[in-house]
Amino acid sequence: MLPKIIYPITFLKTKNLEENRNFYSTLLKFNIALKQANCVIYNVGPNGYWGFCETSEEFLTPEKTCLTLVVETWFTFFQIPIFNQNRKEE
Repeated sequence: MLPKIIYPITFLKTKNLEENRNFYSTLLKFNIALKQANCVIYNVGPNGYWGFCETSEEFLTPEKTCLTLVVETWFTFFQIPIFNQNRKEE
């Protein structure tokens, strides 16, 4: 019998780990679970992680990758300033 899976970690490649950290840590407020020389793993929910590793190798274009998070409400998510910067007050 296989052992029970406790949580998934999805690893993806990135060309610029610093830009990646700025987006996921600063903008989306994901907590860093583990930081290594060329990889950062973010906690993206109670039982899931995304890892990004910096590389200069060729990799899939973003159009061929889809990361999905299931959230309780969209209202809280869209309170992030970047989503409101181009909206006009009504």
